[in-house]
Amino acid sequence: DKEFDVVDASVPQQGPNYLLAKRIQQWRAIVARSKGIRVSINIAPASATESVTKNPVLRAAYAGVSFFPPTEVFHPTTTNSVMAAALLRDIFDEDSPSNPSK
Repeated sequence: DKEFDVVDASVPQQGPNYLLAKRIQQWRAIVARSKGIRVSINIAPASATESVTKNPVLRAAYAGVSFFPPTEVFHPTTTNSVMAAALLRDIFDEDSPSNPSK
């Protein structure tokens, strides 16, 4: 038997529809993985996207992040590049944790 860590990265300030969409995404990944399908479901670092910074609570939290080094909020283009690299590794690297045979 393999053990997996579970991360609850829920941010209630993003609303119930967002939370439900993320849960469905996770459930589908779990089902696919259980069927032996390679699954890439990485969690992106904090990003200053428009959808996040329009929320006043999250905007204030991001504005104060510099007081908590080494925490950093990334520009969306940086996050997109990092997540694309993670996805490519998950798809093409046979030693990636996304490979169900590993």
